[in-house]
Amino acid sequence: MGFATKPALATTMTTRALDAGVQAPWVSGDEVYGAGPRYARN
Repeated sequence: MGFATKPALATTMTTRALDAGVQAPWVSGDEVYGAGPRYARN
């Protein structure tokens, strides 16, 4: 596995969990995720 930023890792992990059927009405992260506009959505 190569380098990935925290927002990229969070996106991958969240997508995989949702694709596996994990129900998550919301997710949380610290301020670093605000640097990844694709992940930081309302």
